[in-house]
Amino acid sequence: MCLRDGGQLLQPNQSGPQHGGTGAYWALLGPGVTVRRIAYDVDAAAATFRSAAPDYPGLGQFIRESVITVPSDAVALAAFSR
Repeated sequence: MCLRDGGQLLQPNQSGPQHGGTGAYWALLGPGVTVRRIAYDVDAAAATFRSAAPDYPGLGQFIRESVITVPSDAVALAAFSR
């Protein structure tokens, strides 16, 4: 996404599962790179998933493993390195 001042906005973790901690990660580009993280209420996010898609297959497991808790960077790197 291009910004009015000529910078660019990038979501570094836009593909693949979240790892290393909960939150929304993004980067501001130009000049230089500034990586940012915004915390959010994981319990509220889980409740939103449950109310929006209660019949989604595997929803409970997804919430447990990808919303409430996330793998460490080391665990993710090991999984991605296979």
